[in-house]
Amino acid sequence: RWNMHNKQVENHTKRLQRSSRMDGIFHILNGIQSVPLRINYEVLQVVEAIYDNGKGRGETAGLPRLQPKERTNMPEGLTEDQIKDWKRQERMKHEENVRINSRSLKVVRTLKAARKYVKYAAIYTPWNVDYRGRAYGCSTDINVQGDDLCKALLEFAKPTPLQNEEDVYWFFVAGATHAAYKAPGQTRGLDKQNFDARVDWIKANHDNILESAENPLPTTGKAWWLQVSEDEHPLEFLAFCFEYSRMVAYKAANGSLIGWECRMAVPFDGSCSGLQHFSALL
Repeated sequence: RWNMHNKQVENHTKRLQRSSRMDGIFHILNGIQSVPLRINYEVLQVVEAIYDNGKGRGETAGLPRLQPKERTNMPEGLTEDQIKDWKRQERMKHEENVRINSRSLKVVRTLKAARKYVKYAAIYTPWNVDYRGRAYGCSTDINVQGDDLCKALLEFAKPTPLQNEEDVYWFFVAGATHAAYKAPGQTRGLDKQNFDARVDWIKANHDNILESAENPLPTTGKAWWLQVSEDEHPLEFLAFCFEYSRMVAYKAANGSLIGWECRMAVPFDGSCSGLQHFSALL
């Protein structure tokens, strides 16, 4: 076990205790760490079904195959040129398997963590802050700053009820941004268009979104969600389809969206942060 009382740790602890500016940082980190999350069971089911139906081959919705490409023995009776061609193909398979092994290991660890924590009503992740003041999740297998799979597998366990129906606008914007669909003949995807255009696209595809939530698997449904988002964030868009379906059901049952709890995070990306720093300095 690593010695937690070595001289370096003791000196660092003393410096922290002398600092009068750490309380604010601790308060922020504790606030982030206190947000309860849970595993999105519907997304987990779809991901596991994709791998099961493909027997570990994946290669759908941005998921890498788990099984390496099969290597072959050199056939007999090949010419010198054919032998060179065979060696080239086998070398390419080897290089591809190295990439597959790296990506598949991460997916296996993420799914293992999701299966472990899916039984809990709420989970909490530890956070850290670096010398620049940037906050990072400490959990390496699954956290909200991970890839498309990680983010799609996590949702809020205790979301705040909706108080204004107009706020659904931003939920729609997030869904369209995840899809980032680029229509034929267009040079810009949805994620590069204005917010109103993104919301209009979601409304125009109301039936497609509900169909995707009802029949998400590519083997059983038309998987529209995958067709329009495969090059961007397909699993996060699938999570949006599930959440959209629950939203529609809530409004049908209550006549209003007031009180609806959105479990999906609505991300915002800070653009041109340099101007923000200049503004702070001035």
